[in-house]
Amino acid sequence: MRKQLAGQPAIKKFKIDAGHGVGKTFGCAALVNWFHDAFTPSIVMTTAPGKDQVRLLLWKDIFAQRARVPGLPGRALEGALTLRKSPDHWAVGRTVDDSGGKGEERWQGQHGQYLMFVLDEAEGVPDHIFTSTNAMMTGGLVILWIMIANPKTRTSTYYRQGLKAGVGRYRLSVLDHPNVVLGRDVVPGATGREWVETMIADECEVVPAHDDDDFTFQLAWPCRIPAQEGEGWVGEHPPGTIFRPSSVFLYRVMGIAPKSGAGDTIISPGRYEAATKRTPSGDRPTVAWVGVDCARDGDDMGTVYARHAGKVWREAQIAHGNTDKYWSTIKDLAKRLKVAGVRRLVVRVDGTGGWGAGTVDKVRGDLEIKAWFPDGVVVIEVNFGEDAHDKRAYANRVTELYGEANEQLKGVALHRPPAELEEDLTARRYKWVSATVRNSDGTIDVVDVKQLEPKAAFKKDHHRSPDDGDGLVLCVAPDRIFAGKATDWSIWA
Repeated sequence: MRKQLAGQPAIKKFKIDAGHGVGKTFGCAALVNWFHDAFTPSIVMTTAPGKDQVRLLLWKDIFAQRARVPGLPGRALEGALTLRKSPDHWAVGRTVDDSGGKGEERWQGQHGQYLMFVLDEAEGVPDHIFTSTNAMMTGGLVILWIMIANPKTRTSTYYRQGLKAGVGRYRLSVLDHPNVVLGRDVVPGATGREWVETMIADECEVVPAHDDDDFTFQLAWPCRIPAQEGEGWVGEHPPGTIFRPSSVFLYRVMGIAPKSGAGDTIISPGRYEAATKRTPSGDRPTVAWVGVDCARDGDDMGTVYARHAGKVWREAQIAHGNTDKYWSTIKDLAKRLKVAGVRRLVVRVDGTGGWGAGTVDKVRGDLEIKAWFPDGVVVIEVNFGEDAHDKRAYANRVTELYGEANEQLKGVALHRPPAELEEDLTARRYKWVSATVRNSDGTIDVVDVKQLEPKAAFKKDHHRSPDDGDGLVLCVAPDRIFAGKATDWSIWA
């Protein structure tokens, strides 16, 4: 808010995933009251999926909080779910359905210097609310949009909002609540340790080792085991026990949307998230890899990803760039990598449809880049539709790139990844198809292999191309699957 008041760039949209009983609705009520009293004149609009959720949850807390502070200006109209100080200074709670196709009209149209929108239990809020709220996020001095929910799916509009650029994302896990961590009633009325221990008994499995794909966790305190029947406890799991949560435990306790029930994405959300939190290992500091996905047409964006010393990052996003733009971006990156001690550079460029051919030729022909790396420069043109290196596992090269990137994400650290990358990697689906493979003795085997959904199918569902995902997988896939594709003058290890 201070940044907005100072005219500086600031995050205005916030998505907050939360477990049950952490105080998310109470916190939103406090924010509504604060905004209403701190900014004059201001407009606050709140909604939730159902009338009772608006009246009996958020606005119950709003009125209760104001009742504790006598003498606040304005009127609190409980019957109308409204706080009002003047005709242009108010807060209101509404349930807005889309009956007659007029729901968006009933919600939109508010503009002013100070605006706040709160979507409580936002996963169940209809799509038109998100559309019309976006339309009101313009102008003004201060605008704040808060979306909060127990995240049950990865297909809702609420979930997809969190993947967009410029959205602040937070997670409130019950496992971090002071009542649970300390084992006593620090915050009256909030979730306690006993409920968590019961949930662990019902919805978690003890496993021998951590698995990022499954969001395994451990506790710093002994977890009691409730009796199967009746009251009491029959034992305890010692601190450090590793638990694998069910999908119900993920969203009700940890505030994590469960992965796709179909299990049909190559890269899991858990593995991606672990990579974003990992510290770079510093492996192979004298070698660096670059992946380049060249934009094709329309709204496609070119991306350049880099990997060095265990860290992976997006170096650039290029809109409608020509060959010289990609080449200059790679050269500037190469110069920095040389200074960082890199002796060997590997550049992989998506050449599907011929879009990356010019970039390949420019980098291959740059004698200065070649001279910077005494152990060699490898420039590889990759066609996403060509045969996979491992034909018994993957239907084509692009599927193999995503599959092998999934393995690499076990060890690399993603540094400040753009919001689009998570969706590109964890939402792109695959299916099993039959393929024929010729053995060395000439016989034929029929095997089941993975086939990634076409880019067009992803664009239809997500309204954009998976450019970040394609750039990253080109960057991080292991060298072995490109054996034989090095240029004549390159040194191939």
